[in-house]
Amino acid sequence: MYVLFGKETDDLVVLLGVESSDNSSIPRFNIESITLVEELGTLSPVVNVKFFDQVGHSLYYQPIMPDFTFILTMGRRNEETFQTRLKMTNVAYESNDPSEIKNVMVSIDFVSEHWEKLYKIQKSRSFQNKKISDVITQLSREVGFSSTDIETTNLSDTIIQPYWNNAKFIKWLSQQATTEQRRNGFTFYVDRNDKFSFKTFAGMYGGTDDIIDIPHNSVANAEAELSFNLPKIVNHYMPVLNNAGFGMQHCAFDYTNKRFIYEVISPDVYKSVPLSTHHMLANEHISSETINYNGRNINPAPSRNLMVNSTNNVQTMDIIVRGRKDLELGDVINLIMPVSGENDTQDTFNHIYGGKWLISKMIHQMNVANHDYSIICRLSRNGINLPPAYDDGVLLKAR
Repeated sequence: MYVLFGKETDDLVVLLGVESSDNSSIPRFNIESITLVEELGTLSPVVNVKFFDQVGHSLYYQPIMPDFTFILTMGRRNEETFQTRLKMTNVAYESNDPSEIKNVMVSIDFVSEHWEKLYKIQKSRSFQNKKISDVITQLSREVGFSSTDIETTNLSDTIIQPYWNNAKFIKWLSQQATTEQRRNGFTFYVDRNDKFSFKTFAGMYGGTDDIIDIPHNSVANAEAELSFNLPKIVNHYMPVLNNAGFGMQHCAFDYTNKRFIYEVISPDVYKSVPLSTHHMLANEHISSETINYNGRNINPAPSRNLMVNSTNNVQTMDIIVRGRKDLELGDVINLIMPVSGENDTQDTFNHIYGGKWLISKMIHQMNVANHDYSIICRLSRNGINLPPAYDDGVLLKAR
């Protein structure tokens, strides 16, 4: 690996290099910051790197080319670093010297090295007598992910890829998928370790016994390696979906009783119910507009997946933790949050906003000058674990 820049201290390690047989390079640039974002529903982490080029080497003598494969290594200590292979998507140069092109601030954006196989190549083909999970497994092998975690779906059928790229096809398949237990709410993601996952939110949320305890700073022990601060709590009140009309079927989240209600309801009810009480989602009936412009899809899975995924994001929380390798996207955590003004005992922990959450987004921020590495974690709560009952109104409690 030919190292473009690097920084190693007692606490932080960061290296960005180009795949090369030359291993004798000396870092030429002074790195300022690195931001790495990974999120559910995406097929690549996104990385932004900013560094300072004092003499203009990156423009004249050592240009940064888009055909390079870059290797990013970052973490707190050598034994806690992770490595990601990347391709460049954008580079911007800004000189701070009005007389010469030097003292250049360079900003580069990167995505996964697999982006060409995901987005650039379109295919038209069919898969005979295959489950959606079988097709997803084949696609992941074609792309070349390092590892996979794919939840098994039900029913085998003929599945067609109609001259779509693999990224669009994977997204479409996630909308059609149902598990063997008739669960919906499929999502997908690729994390910083190049692991591809295709699972239901409920499968990630409830399918593990390995739950990580994260206490608030005010109740964490002095020796605690992992704690959080500055929580940002958001309750999303989403209006009824477009084209909803009388007699629509809805899912509502009752904040007072912390439960989901599924029923047929009239829009007149919305006028008398405050948004702080209910979170409404419409399951649109078939109409001439949807047939003409969206096609007639008799599979109920897309509507159910939409309902489940939307209710999984009714409530989110952002926390900031110390950067570390073993905290990953899709992990389930137990948030230990105290009640303001009370003694820090188990009986006074906040049971409304504390408890079980799933990490749905991570923003890794490394400020090299300040020797600081932190992670902003977006946390989401589980919504509906079971498919809605279409024959009558059914109460679905959040789990």
